Amino acid sequence: MSDAFRSQRVASRSSVAPDLERSGSARHDIPASTPLDEARSKARLEVERLRDEVALLKERLAAIPLRTRGMIATKGVWINASARAQLGKHPWAKLAAAFLASYVFGKVIQKVPFGLVAAVLVGRGRHLR
Repeated sequence: MSDAFRSQRVASRSSVAPDLERSGSARHDIPASTPLDEARSKARLEVERLRDEVALLKERLAAIPLRTRGMIATKGVWINASARAQLGKHPWAKLAAAFLASYVFGKVIQKVPFGLVAAVLVGRGRHLR
């Protein structure tokens, strides 16, 4: 290598180095807040907000079983009282009798021929007019 070429390489290195030496590091030239830093801080805030929201939802979900236990107990008492008020002293026996009667009526209707039922209904329609 020639001496002229070596001096050019040293000069080119020294032209960059004084800037670094003066500032102490290359980071002083970069602004303190870059778009990437802003995006990261926004993302951190969003994550914190979502964590707070999840914690609040967990608290609400934990309270639901406690509330429903009380509601179910009071609702059961109300339903029982309502049935007794509507059907009298033995409401479940009366309901069972109504179910049995509807079952027997359904079986009887199934045994009646459809043609006979249709003829009766059509005949009644003519007499009503």
